[in-house]
Amino acid sequence: MSENRGLKAWFKERFPLATFAYEVPAHANTFLFSLGGITLLSVVILVVTGIILAQYYTPNPETANQSIRIIMTDVKLGSLMRSIHVWAAETAVVSVILHLLRVLFYGSYKKPREVNWIFGVVLFALMIGLFFTGTVIKWDQEGYEALAHTVAIGKMFGGPFAAYLAPNDASLLSKFFSLHISVLPLLLAVVIVLHLFLIKVLKISPLPWKPRTIPAGKHTFTQHFVKLTGYFFILLGVLIGLAILLPASLGPLPVAGVESARPPWVFMGIFSIENWAGIPGLVYSSALVMLLLLLAPFLDRARSNLLRERKSIAAVAAALVLVLSGLTVNAYATKPEQHIGMSGEAAESAPVDNSTPMDNQKNMDTQEKTDTQSIGSVPQGIDKALNIITQLKDALTTKDANTALTQVKELDEAIDPVKDAIKAEDASLIPSLSAEAIEGAVQDSNFDKAGTLVAAMQDALAKAKVIFTSKESVAKGLATATDLLTQTKVAVANKDLTTAKAKLSDLDKTIDPLKSSISAKNGDLKKDLSVEAIEGVLKDDKPDWTKADALLDAFQQAVEAAKSLFE
Repeated sequence: MSENRGLKAWFKERFPLATFAYEVPAHANTFLFSLGGITLLSVVILVVTGIILAQYYTPNPETANQSIRIIMTDVKLGSLMRSIHVWAAETAVVSVILHLLRVLFYGSYKKPREVNWIFGVVLFALMIGLFFTGTVIKWDQEGYEALAHTVAIGKMFGGPFAAYLAPNDASLLSKFFSLHISVLPLLLAVVIVLHLFLIKVLKISPLPWKPRTIPAGKHTFTQHFVKLTGYFFILLGVLIGLAILLPASLGPLPVAGVESARPPWVFMGIFSIENWAGIPGLVYSSALVMLLLLLAPFLDRARSNLLRERKSIAAVAAALVLVLSGLTVNAYATKPEQHIGMSGEAAESAPVDNSTPMDNQKNMDTQEKTDTQSIGSVPQGIDKALNIITQLKDALTTKDANTALTQVKELDEAIDPVKDAIKAEDASLIPSLSAEAIEGAVQDSNFDKAGTLVAAMQDALAKAKVIFTSKESVAKGLATATDLLTQTKVAVANKDLTTAKAKLSDLDKTIDPLKSSISAKNGDLKKDLSVEAIEGVLKDDKPDWTKADALLDAFQQAVEAAKSLFE
């Protein structure tokens, strides 16, 4: 007669969870060895909140930013879900970086775990990819510029990369959304399974200050899992607290033709390099970091993971971490540079409205600035001249007169078609745009004088480039500012301090990138387009609402005056 063993026995027989009660070393249950698990827990939270957010998000340039605003204002608990998602992404990136560093400094990639280290580096890359695509699909100024950088990188490599990132492809934002919610998560899931499988098979690595053995003990993976469960609830509580106290922000609609945003903190290190070396510097430095990470197990020739045998590799790794940290700090203190010519060719890199960027450029080209030059093509001519100047400066440094003279001729041909347009806007720049003076200095072998003249021309062209930032782009930014002003005034009228401050912050972010273009046409307006006085009134718990409304009226008059400059 069969024995009725009950539901518990039935469950155990079909779900042999006891197999997870295998022994692990005592240090496996410490916090540092739980960082990988914390990363995985963050990913789980990201998946759940991401599925919820995806129900309301529309990956269309016209509606993407607004759909997120609807999530934040109209969807029940929408703002909380998005804030948890954003903070979980930050947590996942921080924990995966710390996990990677722990494995690196502990030498946990030593034989036979080299392949699992490679899986870990791939996981790191995928997490960064998810973080980046998440930045893009916000479709605010930061996201727009991130996508424009990606398009510029695609053009640099050409071929299928450039084809996939076609600058006039209106589906580009949808492609990045697809990468974010399907392609990258699927790859992440596959690599996580492989990574966990190898951890199970190869066991937890030993500590770097003990003999290379894994002593048996009474600690089990089940205990580790229980501890991770505790970490999960702590993590969830912290994320909810951060979401409530520091809800995720969202920038205003992107303004084409300007480049003013800094990237998220994780990209700040390579942002510094990009400031110095442009897009190629960004690409090659990123590739170098990834290559060094992948090769770490093979570059480390120590016989074991003991730290006393790996002092050199640990010192090099520490130095690289310090360099990247220093570059990150430098990026926060550095004013964003124009890396990709946003007012010229790269302004086509991502769609902003119904028409494609190429259509926008054609429309601008029909607006005659002078009899021979359209305002839309002036920035392209300036960008061409600036690129030639970069090559010319190299030739002057090496005192290569023949190459320099050839490039001076090309420079003259690039500048000549745009001179009249520049003169119409700022005649004071014209004396610095003389290629003849540079040519004469080179012919006299006076390379120092030639270098000074080239530097002056470069400065003049940079100023001209600011002036010729797309009229259409500035107009769109001012239209957005008008909408935000209206919303701010409504909040002030309702004495809604929280909303008024939030809208005022969005207004400041919208106006700030436009100030250079506005100031170039009317310098007096720049001081009238400052929100500082309004912020000063609203910072009090009981603000003077009447004064705030009057200041907003003055600000609105300045915006209307600015609009008239770009009609």
